[in-house]
Amino acid sequence: MEGPVTLPEVIRYIEVKNNISSLEFKKRCFSSDDDKLDRELSVLDAELRVLESKLAAAEIEVAFPFEEDIDKISGIICSFPPEAIKEALKKRVSILFEVIQARAALIKENQLNRDNIAKLAILISKLDRTTNEKILSVVRLGKVTQKISLRTTEQYSSKHLSTLFSRLKISATISDDSISPSKGDSEPVSQVPVKLKDRFVWVSNTISEKLRLNIQKIQEINPKIQLKNAERQIRVFDDQEEKDFQQMQMDYLSLLKEQDDLLKDFYDEERITFNA
Repeated sequence: MEGPVTLPEVIRYIEVKNNISSLEFKKRCFSSDDDKLDRELSVLDAELRVLESKLAAAEIEVAFPFEEDIDKISGIICSFPPEAIKEALKKRVSILFEVIQARAALIKENQLNRDNIAKLAILISKLDRTTNEKILSVVRLGKVTQKISLRTTEQYSSKHLSTLFSRLKISATISDDSISPSKGDSEPVSQVPVKLKDRFVWVSNTISEKLRLNIQKIQEINPKIQLKNAERQIRVFDDQEEKDFQQMQMDYLSLLKEQDDLLKDFYDEERITFNA
């Protein structure tokens, strides 16, 4: 029996889906018969089938923001002959090129937001089936066109839905008991993404600079500790050197503790999104 689906697995599903979509678009629009491209697609398809099986067993369906727009734009681009597409990419000054750029921007945004798309998919999977299907449609369209009521048992999700919709630029007005079309007034951005290792974490504006400084300090002190530790393996430190080394380690641990504190809400969100 398979274990529960993990957040990294849903994120990987999104990555594989995006990669396959990109390669298929290239093959379709450029009439490419590249054997290497076909081999890449074959490997990705095999991985996708495994991930799809796990997600289906967990009743998790992933919807990509503005998926309907991406499909429409892709259809427009691929209606042109390959030579015209290549020429547009070469000259970079035509309406066709602007359309290609618009598609690329949406794809890039979804790739950068894969963590949030995965969290949203997991959160939606916990809702009533009818609500689930309606919200999946909203995500694909990128906006709410008619009011969606949330059951009392689903109201815990409204805060997290609001947060994720905002990050994914999905237009909506969300209250405790409903999701409605946007009133048109854009809300001020209360969170910003900050790069941490190989991912983005989302924090409030008020602590974003403090987190960036914390990350910078950790990046600076970490190699120094490694160097001192290596040096310590080949010679004996004197008392002052040993004291300085111990202080450096304490500073490093203090920075890690500060980072955990700064990211508490973000990590709580990941846990709640998965376990709510």
